[in-house]
Formats: sequence, C-alpha cells, structure tokens
Amino acid sequence: MYNRKQYVAQKVDHETYYSQFVTHQTRAAVIRAFGRNRLAQALAEDKHLNNVPLRGWDKLARTLPFNRAALSKANTDGVSLSDVVCIAKEAARQAVTS
Repeated sequence: MYNRKQYVAQKVDHETYYSQFVTHQTRAAVIRAFGRNRLAQALAEDKHLNNVPLRGWDKLARTLPFNRAALSKANTDGVSLSDVVCIAKEAARQAVTS
C-alpha cells in the first residue's frame, strides 16, 4: 500500500494512489449517482472529470463506500472531502474504462 507521504513526494501517481481505495461498491455507487453514459461522455471530454459539477461529487462523497480503513492507514492526517472526491473520480474512470 502506498501512503500519503509517497504520493506528495511524487513517488506514486495520482491514479495509483487513489485507486487503492476503490472497491466494487465504490464503482457501483458512482455509476448509480451519475450514470455510466454520462460519465463516459464526461471522461471523453475531460480526463479529470471536472466537467461534472463539483457539488455532485461532494454530495456523493458523503455516502460513498470505499476502503476507509486503508485510506486512514495511508493518510495519518485524516480523511478529507477532497480525498473522497478523488476516490470517487477514480472509481468513475475505472467503471467506465473496464
């Protein structure tokens, strides 16, 4: 498992770091929230999914299932909303591209 210090030091990339917290349930929740077609179109236009309004990601983050224990272990500073949004976006990429 990669930790936050490795990520900040750029020893591991964004996708690799956040993908380790995505579960099958995470991918399913993102698809339920936004729809596979909408996410596929958004991803085709912007690889960062910034064309999906942030308020939607923030709302989803409140109830998003993910590997919280692993994130807490990797990031001893705590879990932030931005961490969960990054996990959700990574789950969306995985769900659309797999």
